[in-house]
Amino acid sequence: SKVRPIAEELAAALREHPAANRVEVAGSARRWAETCKDIDIIATAEEPTALSEALVANPLIAAAGTPGPNGVRAQTHNGVSVDLRIVAPAAFGNLLQHFTGSKAHNVQLREEAVGRGLSVSEHGIADTESGKTELCASEAEVYEHLGYAYIEPELREGRGELKAAREGKLPDLIELGDIKGDLHSHTTLSDGRNTLAEMAAAGRDRGYAYMAITDHSASHGFGDHVTPDRLWERIEEIREWNKGKRGFRLLAGSEVNIGLDGALDYPDDLIEALDWVVASVHTSFAIPAAEMTDRVLAA
Repeated sequence: SKVRPIAEELAAALREHPAANRVEVAGSARRWAETCKDIDIIATAEEPTALSEALVANPLIAAAGTPGPNGVRAQTHNGVSVDLRIVAPAAFGNLLQHFTGSKAHNVQLREEAVGRGLSVSEHGIADTESGKTELCASEAEVYEHLGYAYIEPELREGRGELKAAREGKLPDLIELGDIKGDLHSHTTLSDGRNTLAEMAAAGRDRGYAYMAITDHSASHGFGDHVTPDRLWERIEEIREWNKGKRGFRLLAGSEVNIGLDGALDYPDDLIEALDWVVASVHTSFAIPAAEMTDRVLAA
């Protein structure tokens, strides 16, 4: 979450440079890994050295090596290492695939290729018998040449994706447009920044089918705002809002605080009137594990 925005900003700036042809973020940031230790950027350029100099001159960069035709290594002001590699267009796919990783994915890819008399690296796909090297302008060509369907970066973790790609069994990745709703949102009734109507409008604008309003409950610092009577009113407000509307539904909910003994903030009849409940522990995190488990089970 901290590295990828920096990587995308640097790549976008390089794409705007007159010398640039193709610029892509690689590495763990491209795979949307949970953590990233550095930034890899792969590019092709009409004037490679000029593109390297553009990275060094970027205001996000604090220190850098000597820019050259093959790229440059640099470091951002907040200490993230950046490695720009510039390659001929004919080998762009080879380099992008190699530096996207992961290490486990690439090791398995190379090992399977060896069994078929091929050697895979950032420099191309070499036939070990003839010595001929195949360069690929795109990653799709790399995988096709090795007998695989194209594998999305997020799947390249060495967890069976190569076998699935050979057998035509790769999963379809979930995309933003597949998300049909949101089951946890707050409004100005507790600590949200927007009103009920504004949140509902935002959900509809995103194309959601449903959205749950789950403001904090009474004991979590919002007792004056979300008393049982006020929550009953909110339920009626949501029911009223839903009247006559199709294609999108607001759900009446609450982020109900779990007390130390597992008791919930509201009486059972109010809980049962809600469409959706998020039950959460907000205090006393340091109690023993067994007690915490009993607390949650009781809730």
